[in-house]
Amino acid sequence: WVYKAGHPIFNVSYKWNDSSKSIFLSVKQMQKMDSLTGVFKMPVDIEVTTNSGSITTRINIASKDSIFIIPSKEKPNLIIFDKGNYLIKELKFEKSIDEWKTQAEFAINPIDRIRALQELTKDSNKVNYVALFSKIALQDKFWAVRSEAISSLGKIETKDDNIKQQISSTLIDAYKDGKSDVRNRAINELGKYRGNNVVETLHNALKDSSYTIMSSALRSLAKADSTNAIPLFTAYIDTPSYRSTVCNTALNQLAKFDSAKAISISIKKTQYGTPIWERNTALDILAKYGKNREEIKTLFTSLLNDKNGGIKATAARTLGNIGDESVIPLLEKIANDTEDPANETAKSSIEKIKKKKTESK
Repeated sequence: WVYKAGHPIFNVSYKWNDSSKSIFLSVKQMQKMDSLTGVFKMPVDIEVTTNSGSITTRINIASKDSIFIIPSKEKPNLIIFDKGNYLIKELKFEKSIDEWKTQAEFAINPIDRIRALQELTKDSNKVNYVALFSKIALQDKFWAVRSEAISSLGKIETKDDNIKQQISSTLIDAYKDGKSDVRNRAINELGKYRGNNVVETLHNALKDSSYTIMSSALRSLAKADSTNAIPLFTAYIDTPSYRSTVCNTALNQLAKFDSAKAISISIKKTQYGTPIWERNTALDILAKYGKNREEIKTLFTSLLNDKNGGIKATAARTLGNIGDESVIPLLEKIANDTEDPANETAKSSIEKIKKKKTESK
């Protein structure tokens, strides 16, 4: 790992032999072998869990393809390759659905539980695991596993109203989590569902201590309660938050529902002195929804004199996309000033306008 390239890519499987009370563990290294990447040699801890408990056995991998015989008095319920997840590796471990379910719920290491959840979500019948995902989302002792379980619930597609109700109820309960990352994942997923309880929870999330969660709640309400979206987003347009996270989300969502209103607000927010994050969002909205309007082109032209180099570069780039030849002299002035931070952007925009003119002939 240190002196040469690459890392091991393991393909692991096993068979249980009841007569010999042994596990036959197959370990193959699948990485492409070349002058820099060869066979990796290392000790690996294998944890075997049976009804009687867990035993760890250390094997020593020294070849590309190996089979190890591990004694076990009982048939294993769960086998963990690289207990503790110490190795930098890629791992494909062939296991049954029941084994992945056991690992998702009972593996000691959180990474192993997360990996099991990810494997279960690959199953086309993952709707069968709603109860398991819900239990883990609410009860696992590590926040990242709870978050992953919520993500797993979000990947379930169903038309069954009872299952939808079960998932949304779990997400509502998950919003009570003490970890903001878990609450945010729950609020993001809640936008896929409908109902008074869903809408009420999303509105409660607008009062959360996390600006990220507030923003997620706005996006989810755009889907869960679209009828009341416009006044809601308008109300949060000027909400103070770190890097204007909340008001930028509100403005972006408003643009999807009422672009004319969003353009009107964005024009005001382009003014010098407005927080830079809001100015950038406003310019993005104007470039997307209003670039064909004459007053917007005039606004971007005026911003070529802005004191902020980033804003000036954005204006130059947008004018290049609009393709109006009349702004070429102004862009050339910036392009000829090697000290101007928008210098290269202006050059690129001039080329774009001229190319567009040539193609139109």
